[in-house]
Amino acid sequence: MVEHDVLLQRYDWLSAQILNRWKRSGAIRYFRGRGGKLVYPINDIRSAIEAEMNEGLRGT
Repeated sequence: MVEHDVLLQRYDWLSAQILNRWKRSGAIRYFRGRGGKLVYPINDIRSAIEAEMNEGLRGT
C-alpha cells in the first residue's frame, strides 16, 4: 500500500486528476489508511500505469 501524497511525490508526472480518473473507472482500488489518509495497492497503480502507457502507444 502506498499513501496518496507519497505516490504523487514518487511519480512527478502523476496528478490527482489522473488518480481520480483511475478510481472512477475502477482501474485502482483505494482505502482509508491510518489517520484517514488515502492509500492505494501498489500493484493496482502499476497496472494502471501500464494500461495508460499502452493506451498512449495505441493512440499514436
